[in-house]
Amino acid sequence: MRYITLLALFILTSCDREVVPTFNSVHPYLKEYYSEFMELTGHVNKSEVIMVEFSKLMPKGVLGIAIGMGADSTVLVKINTMHWNELSDNQKWWLVMHELSHDILNWEHGRNILMDTPMPMHVSDLMIATARQKLSE
Repeated sequence: MRYITLLALFILTSCDREVVPTFNSVHPYLKEYYSEFMELTGHVNKSEVIMVEFSKLMPKGVLGIAIGMGADSTVLVKINTMHWNELSDNQKWWLVMHELSHDILNWEHGRNILMDTPMPMHVSDLMIATARQKLSE
């Protein structure tokens, strides 16, 4: 039922100005990443629905998914719970920023270092600094 409501909100809402979301649910572990993303990008919220959460229901080998990509009235990002604890802190940052970039900025794979796929086995501090620079451009 929750997803039907979100789908209805997604279909019925669209705007070009900053809005206060009617539904805002960012998992407590993911809030810090979401806040940093918004600050780095200077993004003005246009989304009526914001959901950034963990999910166990992900295809095998998928670390995260940006379901709201291309739909500016909805941010819907899911991170695979089954792999989260296996990732380093830098990989966690990389994964969340990658998925938020898909969803909020509509960035495709290959656009820059952050959007390359698959996620690097090792994410260095220099790679994160480079990705932060790309996000703030």
